[in-house]
Amino acid sequence: MSGKLTDIATGKLLEKFGAGNHKPGSGSASAMQGMLSAQLLRTVIDLTNEPKRKKTYSEYIAELLRIKHEIESRIYGALEKLFQDDSEQFDKVITLRDQRDKESNPLKKRDLYNEAQKALIPATEIPLEIAELCLELGDFAAYVFDHGFQSARGDSSVALQSAIAGVASCLSIVDLNLASLSLDERTEKIRQRKAGIKVKYDLIFSSGNEKLNILERESNAAMLYQQSINHFRRGNLADSIRSNSEIEDLVRRLQNTLWLQRDTIWKHQPLGNPIELLKPDVVLKKVMNYTYVESEMLGIYEQDGELFEIAGLIDKKQGLVQVSKNFPDEIKNFTAAHELGHAILHRQAKLHRDRPIDGSVSAQRNLQEMQADKFATYFLMPRRLVENVFFLIFQMPKFVLDEATALAIRGGSVASLRQKCNNIRGLSRLLATVDFYAGKSFIPISKIFNVSTETMAIRLEELNLLEF
Repeated sequence: MSGKLTDIATGKLLEKFGAGNHKPGSGSASAMQGMLSAQLLRTVIDLTNEPKRKKTYSEYIAELLRIKHEIESRIYGALEKLFQDDSEQFDKVITLRDQRDKESNPLKKRDLYNEAQKALIPATEIPLEIAELCLELGDFAAYVFDHGFQSARGDSSVALQSAIAGVASCLSIVDLNLASLSLDERTEKIRQRKAGIKVKYDLIFSSGNEKLNILERESNAAMLYQQSINHFRRGNLADSIRSNSEIEDLVRRLQNTLWLQRDTIWKHQPLGNPIELLKPDVVLKKVMNYTYVESEMLGIYEQDGELFEIAGLIDKKQGLVQVSKNFPDEIKNFTAAHELGHAILHRQAKLHRDRPIDGSVSAQRNLQEMQADKFATYFLMPRRLVENVFFLIFQMPKFVLDEATALAIRGGSVASLRQKCNNIRGLSRLLATVDFYAGKSFIPISKIFNVSTETMAIRLEELNLLEF
């Protein structure tokens, strides 16, 4: 066959494979599977090595680049040559067989048969070379699957399966050829070489199945995640809410779901502490599929004759939540949780604007606003987590003001502390902000939960965690 096969347009080349003759044949097809595997691996490695991902995969970049070098400097070129060689060498075999079949002279017929058999030896060795290169690519693909750009593992898996298919195809060709070859020293070496390839093929085949199972498990986990989270995405759950305790139950179910599905939601940022779940902006983006933006200024809004700077807004129709940067972190955090409450609880699709609030305001608000406030309170300060952290700090399930606790918290007397706090709210504010107790320093509980002092103080009282 004249001309380089890989220079032929893909469509024309595929036509040649399906044209009903041997040029190109199965060996060339196996080499093409290897070349496809090689190119897919190059793509995944290049994606992994992009500046925005280098840091994430820094531990593996050197080996990935070595693999790419091996592919580019040796393997791909060898496969490209074998792609051509197989077609040309097997063409010699077929040509000799055709001449043999047409020859009427028995002696010449026998000579042509022997020549065809001799030509079949290199035609059998070429697929062995292709198989060995495909085995290398299979090992590379398994490594790239595990350590390359994880969102491109589909390409890595296809590269691995293509390499496996290339090896299997070559083994089929070799066995078919060996069935018609005489047993001699050269064919025995081919059999031994093929046996070694088969052992490695079984291993790489198992690796390929393992990777497929990984993708299937992740797919099933994603499906279960979608099933579990779709309930909250309905955006109308307030329709069945009759009390604050029902809102708290709803929030608890949401947080349990987030914790159970944390590996799916926070793929590259493993969570070790449930408090790390309490990020309403992340839940809006990763779970509720909202666009979340912090903006410099959201404008001034008039409501009931009162002007206020907008702290947050939600546009359910556009799937947009915006929070103003012009407020302290605890107000931004409560605002984001408040908007998350609207996203889950309420049907309204129009743009909804919210004033700055940290959850401590007791003034009369409409039902939707009160529900969103309660949602934010329960989301940011879950009952069990607050109780657990409180116990870790104060070493008691309920703080009772007595001589021992007064000494531990201030180094003073009960009387002086009572005078300082004045009432239970004063004590709860103190406990919300204290960073030293019984000889130990710690982060104040209000900072741990990223809420204001007043909001934390109210929550401690709601949970009956202190006695004045």
